[in-house]
Amino acid sequence: MNFTKIPKAFREEYKNKFLMTDNEEIKRLESEDPVIFGYFHLGKTVRLHQAYIIHKIITSPNKRIAICWARQLGKTINLGIFLIWCS
Repeated sequence: MNFTKIPKAFREEYKNKFLMTDNEEIKRLESEDPVIFGYFHLGKTVRLHQAYIIHKIITSPNKRIAICWARQLGKTINLGIFLIWCS
């Protein structure tokens, strides 16, 4: 069975999202990125695997993503943050 590996570049980008202090940059990026929106506005930190799924949903050309997650890995919180961001 093949598992999706999270690229190293995405891991570095993910770490840098939480280090921002410039309010203008946060305001600009929150409309583009639900991870930044969730962290700075809802007080919820999206974990790496959750952020990768959100990234794949946003960047996928056909908008169909199959997710195989075990219980208690944050599917509901992740979807909630994403839907609030979408609205």
